[in-house]
Amino acid sequence: MKKILFLFLILASVNILYSQEIITDRPDKTESVETVGKGKFQIEMGMEYTSFSFGNSLGYIDTTLVTLTNLKSRNLTLPTTLIRYGILKNVELRFAFDFDKQSYNDDRFEGGELGLNPPRVGAKIHLYDGKEYLPAIAFIGSVSIPQLGAKDKKTDYLNPEFLFAFSNDINDDLSLGYNLGIEHSYDDKATNLFYSVSLGIGLTPKLGAFAELYGNFPNDDYLSDQNIDGGFTYLINNNLQIDVYGGIGLSTVSNNFMLGTGIAYKFN
Repeated sequence: MKKILFLFLILASVNILYSQEIITDRPDKTESVETVGKGKFQIEMGMEYTSFSFGNSLGYIDTTLVTLTNLKSRNLTLPTTLIRYGILKNVELRFAFDFDKQSYNDDRFEGGELGLNPPRVGAKIHLYDGKEYLPAIAFIGSVSIPQLGAKDKKTDYLNPEFLFAFSNDINDDLSLGYNLGIEHSYDDKATNLFYSVSLGIGLTPKLGAFAELYGNFPNDDYLSDQNIDGGFTYLINNNLQIDVYGGIGLSTVSNNFMLGTGIAYKFN
């Protein structure tokens, strides 16, 4: 019931800003259909904190099987970084990387150091502007860079990710963005189908919010991860935006909650 109420409150005050010059791919998981424009450079950075509860479970400590009570993990990702550069009007190059650190509420478990996750390089192509009921469409493709990252995180292969981004304008203020994609890890021999749906409405010319449902559907032994989140954006000027967001997990393998904030700047 609390999760349903959380989603209702977020949906009651959602927004995606369309009149602004800067259009970002953060803070929600749904990628926009827009590119930054030829010769334009944009950087988007942030931080995210997540918490996950294992509940009462069994685990090994120094090769001894013990009962773990209320074990929780905390993960800090800082900074999340996406760099975008437009090489054509409808084509941009993208480079993304982040660092994270995991810790536990039980001193018997050792948390990791702040380490680099495998960076990704790719491109976005705006394919169609949309007309009436037909959505605007973009394609985004990227691969992880092998042998780059922290020792326990780096990969051996170019692991691909592909998605199609869609957007429908419902009216002058209300819009719906949605993504469908697939990713494959040659290291883990695992494939995920993933989706996201983000709804928005303008609040003021500068202040807005978003609401989103997102998740994945693995084709292997992994369980499905489903989440909802929402937050606010504030346009300081036409090239600078800040944001804050939060969310909760809907499935047993999802984080209990997430909190984050960030900033985006477009260089003209």
